[in-house]
This record gives sequence, C-alpha cells and structure tokens, in this order.
Amino acid sequence: MIKEDIENRACRDGLSVVIPVYNEAGIIGKVIEDFHAKVIRQRPGSRLIVMEDGSDDGTKNILENLHCRIPFTLISAEKRKGYTRAFKDALKTADTERVLAVRLRSGKYLPEGGQTISRPPACIATGSV
Repeated sequence: MIKEDIENRACRDGLSVVIPVYNEAGIIGKVIEDFHAKVIRQRPGSRLIVMEDGSDDGTKNILENLHCRIPFTLISAEKRKGYTRAFKDALKTADTERVLAVRLRSGKYLPEGGQTISRPPACIATGSV
C-alpha cells in the first residue's frame, strides 16, 4: 500500500511534456533526445508524450525508430487533425499534475518556447499571432 502511494505521488508530482508534431523530420530526433535527457531523466515521475499528427515527411518513421531506444508515449494519427486537436488528444494521456506544452514551428526548436499549465485546466486556448 505504501509503495503504491509513493508511485502514485511520483506520477502526480512529475511533469508531462506534451509535443504535437507535424512534418518535423529535420529536428524531431534532437527534440526527443533533448527533452528526454534534460527533463524526463532529471525529474522522477515525468513522461514525454508525442502526438504525431499525420506527417508525410518521414517524421513518423523517425519517431518509431527513436521509440525503440528512448521511452516516450507515441500517439499517431492516420490523417492530420491540426495543432489544437492533436494537443488535446495528447493531453488526455497526461497523468501528472503539471504539463509542459511544447510547440514546434516550421522546423525550429526553441527549448524555451514551452508553457507549463497546472491540471486540470478549466479551458485551453491555443493559437499563434
């Protein structure tokens, strides 16, 4: 019973890093490796969740190969849903109290570009200017 409570607390205290991706073959390997090394491995109870949104540039294959050596949750869509819907689908699998939402933009990876939200969010608004 105590071990179970400790494991449940670790999940709640950890961080879920949620990354929706679409056609990011050029950078996705570095993104996954960096987040795993610099965030997930450093923070017990944390996990990486990647929502592959129907890419047609090889992103899905890269993610599947990475998944063999780096632990992360991979959710794949057969066809494109769009950023907001992909993010919401990935967020459903997050089981931690805090979520770091990361958005990749046109082949650019800005590690400081994430936003941490506390769960459960009353509403989610996403977009770009």
